[in-house]
Amino acid sequence: MNLRETTGTTSESNRHRRPWKEGSRTPMVPLLDPDNGTLLQMRMSVPVKYARAKADTNAGHEKPRIINEGLRKWELLRQAKGDEMISKPKLLKIEAPIGATPETPVDEQFLHYWFTARFRSTFTKFAKLEDVLEINRLAQLHGIDMNKAWRPWAGGPNAKKQPDTEWGDPLKLAEERRQKKGIKRRDYLIDPTKDMSKPLSLTNSPEVENALRRRKA
Repeated sequence: MNLRETTGTTSESNRHRRPWKEGSRTPMVPLLDPDNGTLLQMRMSVPVKYARAKADTNAGHEKPRIINEGLRKWELLRQAKGDEMISKPKLLKIEAPIGATPETPVDEQFLHYWFTARFRSTFTKFAKLEDVLEINRLAQLHGIDMNKAWRPWAGGPNAKKQPDTEWGDPLKLAEERRQKKGIKRRDYLIDPTKDMSKPLSLTNSPEVENALRRRKA
């Protein structure tokens, strides 16, 4: 039986502080943290007037207070969930907010600050044996190697010995799968000059037909 070396494999609602309780006959399995802790990230919003202010101004002195307060709230939130911060938070990136959709309005009065830090559980957490077996069954079904570090930054020995994990750019991985199957993106682009008033099923599409012929070949 294998289980990736992180508590993140099992949802927080299904983790337990004790391997069993009085009268319980449900077998439980301990969940292990990575050697260096689990790397988590958080995002906080900082008003632009403080984020872009000069350091020697009143607004510039306000920015570190906002950041420190946000990091402290993050640490307390994780402590309430049984996790202890074991590394100093590091600034990952600063970016402007992006709308969920092109129609979503964006509040340009804030900038997003992303921080990372490592956490370790303050107590041993347990999961039901049947849940762990189900996770491994699904991994075997979908061809996922559970011995690999599920994140490149997991920090465990497997992450160092096997850096080639399934974690990567989803767009790049999708393009690689299309190339292996002989699928070309241009075959699925619709000619904007065509009459779109009719259902696509009734529209002659030589591009799609060519793609299907290549797949059959």
